[in-house]
Amino acid sequence: MITRGPCKECGTPLAPDQRYCITCGARVGPPLALPYAAPASAPEAPAPTGFWALLPMPIQTVTLCAALALGFGVIAGTAISPNLAGPLAGPVVVVQAPPSAPEPEPIIPGDGGGGIGGGGSSAPASVASTTTTPSFGDETSGGGGGGGDKKTKKKKPKPTYISGTVVHTNPVAWSYTLARSGFLVAVHARTQALPNVGDVVRVPQRTLANRTLGEDGKRQVNGQASQVSVGGVVTSNQDSTDRAVPDAYTVSARGTSVLVHSPPVLDTEDPAVIKPPPVGTPVTVTADLRDPVPTVPVTPPTPPSGCSAPAPPLPSPPAPPTKELFEVTRTNTGAPLQAVEVETVVEAVCARPAPQPAQVLLSGDDVRLGGSDFLLDADLSLNTTLLTPGAPFVASVRADALDTAGNPTPPSALTGVFGDRGIKGADDKFTSQGDLKVFAASATATASASVSKASIRFERATTTAARKAGKRERRGERRARR
Repeated sequence: MITRGPCKECGTPLAPDQRYCITCGARVGPPLALPYAAPASAPEAPAPTGFWALLPMPIQTVTLCAALALGFGVIAGTAISPNLAGPLAGPVVVVQAPPSAPEPEPIIPGDGGGGIGGGGSSAPASVASTTTTPSFGDETSGGGGGGGDKKTKKKKPKPTYISGTVVHTNPVAWSYTLARSGFLVAVHARTQALPNVGDVVRVPQRTLANRTLGEDGKRQVNGQASQVSVGGVVTSNQDSTDRAVPDAYTVSARGTSVLVHSPPVLDTEDPAVIKPPPVGTPVTVTADLRDPVPTVPVTPPTPPSGCSAPAPPLPSPPAPPTKELFEVTRTNTGAPLQAVEVETVVEAVCARPAPQPAQVLLSGDDVRLGGSDFLLDADLSLNTTLLTPGAPFVASVRADALDTAGNPTPPSALTGVFGDRGIKGADDKFTSQGDLKVFAASATATASASVSKASIRFERATTTAARKAGKRERRGERRARR
């Protein structure tokens, strides 16, 4: 047996390939990682002793591996830590460099000249800006294309215009009357400032609840006229026996009752034979606009109840005209009517013992220029306590008798009323009564709207319930597959 020599520690014989003494455990050979034979010029390193002599690799290698393991653990632990974003992640500052040649934004037809998106500006971007990017949470676009996600405003509908010649003004109702295509049209002004008689105007309008019109914008005056054509129904007449004072009659349409003067009686004509048109007759009149003339007041007989006009009569103060209508030609356009609408001022309301109806005294034209009145029996369905003396109303009247020629006599019954003071009064449904009442139609429309809303709510609830049931079914299928 070949031996290498005794152990330096205990003297036990050693084999040639033996690296440790089997008796005392001392190292007797070099480690595997190092050459067994060291260079002659390098001094032999002292052999490790104790615990370190038991390791299969040098202490330097062990130290390097431990340092690498420790470093890897630090990096891995930091990466999976939930607090990484706190100490390490901070706000990122982005600096936008100025563009080399800013291009103008494209102009989209119909966008009002704004930027893309309906709210942007066509000005170039600023030279430099800073933006702080949040570290957490959902991020939203910071404006994008100048308000592209902004809701588009609904366009206001284009106004509807009406044009015509002013033939009459009513300062009590804050309205004026237009002659348009041979018809009379009542328009309520936005203020008490009324146009002049003879003005040719064009104005945006809307329909009010009492079926008259209201100004819906600025009024335009486009000239003057001295002759007009008007049409309506004759609702009162004044037969003058004075040759110097011509006859007069009232032509009424919805929301207006205009006084028209008959032509003067010639010397060869008998004033008792020349009479104004009968009440109830539909007419079309060509008339001149001229300075006013005095009229002959015609007062109905005072009943025993004493229901008469106050002194002075209403409206008070009176509303004298600047110009009036003087007939040039007149054409009857239809058979006489017994039920018509008039514009009037309440002069007096007189109660009578039941079962007699109350009596109402109304002006013969809308501002009582002719000085005449109607004494009417109010329909039992009307609440006459709501008819304030001096207030303007659209009234529905009826003639209950015919004259010897078969024409209606002056109206004797009041069957409906509707307020008419200004736009607000003409649009107030609660002032309507009798056959001009609009509550039934309003209630029907409201009920229909309520039914429609209820149907929409039911449809939405049904759709929501079906959607929830579908979600529950899909969740059950997913659980069953698991």
